[in-house]
Amino acid sequence: MRSVHEAEQAVVGGILLRPESFPLCEGLRPDEFERDDCRRVWAHICEEVRSGRPVEARTMFDTRPDLAGIAMQLAGN
Repeated sequence: MRSVHEAEQAVVGGILLRPESFPLCEGLRPDEFERDDCRRVWAHICEEVRSGRPVEARTMFDTRPDLAGIAMQLAGN
């Protein structure tokens, strides 16, 4: 059985790898994540989507360098 932390990583990492899947998870709020790293990256993903900007781990190097390394790990890169 997967842990909550693994599930959170799978959701965030999955969206970073396949951003077109975001509508499947858009009801999730950042405060619903237990892991701080997932919560912070998810908050940024939601902000980017609302602003119409692309969501990818690589783009975070420009928009949020403080989250870029975390995003790359969550995406499995």
